[in-house]
Amino acid sequence: MKKICLISKRQDLIKSIKDQLNDVNTDVFDYIPNTSDYDLTVLTDFYSDIKTMNGEIIRSHLSLLPSFNTTTPIKDAYLSGVKVTGITINKVENNDLTGLILAQYPVMIDNFTSYSQLEEELYSLENKLLPLVIKSVIEDKVFDIIELLTPTKTCGGCGNCGKCN
Repeated sequence: MKKICLISKRQDLIKSIKDQLNDVNTDVFDYIPNTSDYDLTVLTDFYSDIKTMNGEIIRSHLSLLPSFNTTTPIKDAYLSGVKVTGITINKVENNDLTGLILAQYPVMIDNFTSYSQLEEELYSLENKLLPLVIKSVIEDKVFDIIELLTPTKTCGGCGNCGKCN
């Protein structure tokens, strides 16, 4: 069984990852621990001090890198007036937070989008995309964006998917 070190402060994201990857041993931290005991480390917030981290590391960032590679990417994108932002999941290599991009997905910002709507949409997208990319990485498979667009089947009892009614 693979062992994942998840470094995040967002409880909804932690729950989403654990629910979708229930067959993976995941330890959760809100700080950077010794990561040498893990097969994969996943960063979900902006961390500048990654020099103590070892092993395979991926990061989820709430902008379309290379744009808005800051500690406040949602705010920066919103205030700049861009019409497209999104999410990037990339490898962290040689202490560089902007390594090989594994997945990106855009989010449109129209003239009526509020900051809270944008933030909610990006967080919701991260909750769906990040577990799929993690699964692809630990299974050493190529990520397929179609998986993000395909509704997951939760039937087999009432999982509130709407198919039981």
